[in-house]
Amino acid sequence: MYSNIAGKLKKLAFVVLIVGIIGSVIGGIIAITAGGVPMFLIVACVGSLASLIGSWVVYAIGELVENSAESRTQSTRNGEALRTANELLRKLVAEQEKNT
Repeated sequence: MYSNIAGKLKKLAFVVLIVGIIGSVIGGIIAITAGGVPMFLIVACVGSLASLIGSWVVYAIGELVENSAESRTQSTRNGEALRTANELLRKLVAEQEKNT
Protein backbone atom coordinates (compact mmCIF):
# COMPACT_ATOMS: atom_id res chain seq x y z
CA MET A 1 0.00 0.00 0.00
CA TYR A 2 2.80 2.43 0.87
CA SER A 3 5.35 1.21 -1.63
CA ASN A 4 6.05 2.94 -4.94
CA ILE A 5 4.15 6.07 -3.93
CA ALA A 6 5.80 8.09 -6.69
CA GLY A 7 4.53 5.74 -9.38
CA LYS A 8 1.05 5.73 -7.89
CA LEU A 9 0.96 9.53 -7.79
CA LYS A 10 2.01 9.69 -11.42
CA LYS A 11 -0.78 7.28 -12.38
CA LEU A 12 -3.20 9.32 -10.27
CA ALA A 13 -2.22 12.42 -12.25
CA PHE A 14 -3.33 10.71 -15.44
CA VAL A 15 -6.61 9.62 -13.82
CA VAL A 16 -7.22 13.18 -12.57
CA LEU A 17 -6.72 14.46 -16.11
CA ILE A 18 -9.06 11.95 -17.76
CA VAL A 19 -11.80 12.25 -15.13
CA GLY A 20 -11.54 16.04 -15.22
CA ILE A 21 -11.84 16.20 -19.00
CA ILE A 22 -14.80 13.81 -19.01
CA GLY A 23 -16.44 15.80 -16.21
CA SER A 24 -15.83 19.05 -18.08
CA VAL A 25 -17.44 17.73 -21.24
CA ILE A 26 -20.44 16.44 -19.28
CA GLY A 27 -20.67 19.79 -17.48
CA GLY A 28 -20.48 21.52 -20.85
CA ILE A 29 -23.31 19.40 -22.21
CA ILE A 30 -25.40 20.36 -19.21
CA ALA A 31 -24.41 24.02 -19.72
CA ILE A 32 -25.78 23.94 -23.27
CA THR A 33 -29.26 24.20 -21.79
CA ALA A 34 -28.29 27.40 -19.96
CA GLY A 35 -26.25 29.23 -22.57
CA GLY A 36 -26.00 27.27 -25.77
CA VAL A 37 -22.87 26.17 -27.59
CA PRO A 38 -20.65 29.06 -26.41
CA MET A 39 -21.32 28.07 -22.80
CA PHE A 40 -20.42 24.45 -23.65
CA LEU A 41 -17.11 25.56 -25.12
CA ILE A 42 -16.30 27.76 -22.13
CA VAL A 43 -17.12 25.08 -19.55
CA ALA A 44 -15.42 22.27 -21.47
CA CYS A 45 -12.25 24.27 -22.24
CA VAL A 46 -11.81 25.89 -18.84
CA GLY A 47 -12.60 22.65 -17.02
CA SER A 48 -10.20 20.66 -19.19
CA LEU A 49 -7.47 23.24 -18.68
CA ALA A 50 -8.02 23.18 -14.92
CA SER A 51 -7.80 19.37 -15.00
CA LEU A 52 -4.57 19.55 -16.96
CA ILE A 53 -3.00 21.98 -14.49
CA GLY A 54 -4.21 19.89 -11.55
CA SER A 55 -2.71 16.76 -13.07
CA TRP A 56 0.60 18.60 -13.52
CA VAL A 57 0.64 19.41 -9.81
CA VAL A 58 -0.03 15.80 -8.81
CA TYR A 59 2.58 14.53 -11.29
CA ALA A 60 5.12 17.05 -10.00
CA ILE A 61 4.58 15.82 -6.44
CA GLY A 62 5.16 12.27 -7.69
CA GLU A 63 8.42 13.41 -9.31
CA LEU A 64 9.51 15.08 -6.07
CA VAL A 65 8.82 11.93 -4.08
CA GLU A 66 10.74 9.84 -6.60
CA ASN A 67 13.71 12.21 -6.66
CA SER A 68 13.70 12.39 -2.87
CA ALA A 69 13.89 8.62 -2.61
CA GLU A 70 16.75 8.51 -5.12
CA SER A 71 18.61 11.24 -3.22
CA ARG A 72 18.20 9.34 0.04
CA THR A 73 19.56 6.18 -1.55
CA GLN A 74 22.53 8.02 -3.00
CA SER A 75 23.22 9.78 0.31
CA THR A 76 23.23 6.43 2.08
CA ARG A 77 25.72 5.04 -0.44
CA ASN A 78 27.93 8.11 -0.09
CA GLY A 79 27.84 7.81 3.70
CA GLU A 80 28.88 4.17 3.52
CA ALA A 81 31.71 5.02 1.14
CA LEU A 82 32.91 7.80 3.45
CA ARG A 83 32.85 5.49 6.48
CA THR A 84 34.86 2.88 4.58
CA ALA A 85 37.38 5.48 3.45
CA ASN A 86 37.64 6.82 7.00
CA GLU A 87 38.32 3.35 8.39
CA LEU A 88 41.00 2.73 5.78
CA LEU A 89 42.60 6.08 6.50
CA ARG A 90 42.69 5.35 10.24
CA LYS A 91 44.33 1.99 9.59
CA LEU A 92 46.89 3.64 7.35
CA VAL A 93 47.68 6.30 9.96
CA ALA A 94 47.97 3.63 12.65
CA GLU A 95 50.43 1.65 10.52
CA GLN A 96 52.45 4.77 9.79
CA GLU A 97 52.66 5.54 13.52
CA LYS A 98 53.84 1.99 14.23
CA ASN A 99 56.57 2.26 11.61
CA THR A 100 57.90 5.56 12.95
